[in-house]
Amino acid sequence: MSIDYKNNKYRFRVAKNGIIYTRIYISNKKISENDVKHKKWPRDVINAHKDFEVSITRNEIGKKENMLFNNLAQLVLDEHVRPNLRPNTESFYITSYNKHILGYFGGISLNKIDSIDIQKFVNNISKTLKASTVRQIYAVLSSTFNKAIDWKIIKENPCRNITLPKIENKNYSELLSTEEISKLMEVIENEPELYKIIFSIALYCGLRQGEILGLTVADIDLENGYIDVNKQYVSHYKKGKVYHEIAMPKTENSIRKVYMPSAVSKMLDEFISNKKVLNIKPEKQYLFINPKTQKIYDHNAVYRRFKKMTKIIGLDNLTFHDLRHLQATMMLHSGANVLVVAKRLGDTIDTVSDTYLHAIEKVEKESVNQLQEFINDNIRTN
Repeated sequence: MSIDYKNNKYRFRVAKNGIIYTRIYISNKKISENDVKHKKWPRDVINAHKDFEVSITRNEIGKKENMLFNNLAQLVLDEHVRPNLRPNTESFYITSYNKHILGYFGGISLNKIDSIDIQKFVNNISKTLKASTVRQIYAVLSSTFNKAIDWKIIKENPCRNITLPKIENKNYSELLSTEEISKLMEVIENEPELYKIIFSIALYCGLRQGEILGLTVADIDLENGYIDVNKQYVSHYKKGKVYHEIAMPKTENSIRKVYMPSAVSKMLDEFISNKKVLNIKPEKQYLFINPKTQKIYDHNAVYRRFKKMTKIIGLDNLTFHDLRHLQATMMLHSGANVLVVAKRLGDTIDTVSDTYLHAIEKVEKESVNQLQEFINDNIRTN
């Protein structure tokens, strides 16, 4: 808990369960610079802070629309986010509340927050944050008000008719040149076996990093040539600590069979055969286990190795997730239809169509040219 003084206003801050509540208080009592320096607050300020702290401790969340936003945020966190959503989502809610939302809306009653206030908030954070981040924070804010509607605390969501910053579609067709892709493939071939396989699965099969690290020997069907994607390895932060766990895939579409190129199948066949020689406990059948710790390799270890590898060939800006995008783009350019690519990536057709618009347009143009050639060669006109 703390009291700060600035611009003739006091700011109270009280932490509970990872949420920092704030309240602005104005006192009629004059205070000297020396008192501010030594935090000698007027008695009414101290009493108001104590009352605020007690109200937070007792979960006195107010009545209906008179409830302060910070009390609604706590209620949403306790009764909706923690019981129903994943730890990573909980962490993002807490970060969004503490870093952005509560400082702006925390001490305001719900009945005093209108659409124009939401628009001003969005415009304000858009000055310093990426459009994608702004949209994610806005989603948390809107979801919070939606729960208030579900619980009959308010009647309307003020997050309506809000203009959000546009996200520019990245042209994945121009992510790497043909020469750069060749260099990438070559440098992957020279990686140590474990990292070579991880990077190859990402590039040639389009799996997400968590999906790759969560693979077990049983998930590799060498006879039929596919990878059974049915879980993922995730990391999340809670109370300053990093936790790892095996979780369900990102979406229902993410549960899928991904067929492997023969080169990847051969690598995995040899890798699994070698693993059987190692003294790995039966219950530790995950593919990418560190023999020293008997734990799955950490996301950060894979990231560091990837960045070290791409730096060698001058592709410092390439991310691990870009391998997935490259895989999709190469498939589209090779003639695969959108449905096949979407199924392979575990995405929806709409997502693939929006994400790889440039590649699809190029393939479509080529298809039209092929259609014209077919007409010219096979259909006689009078």
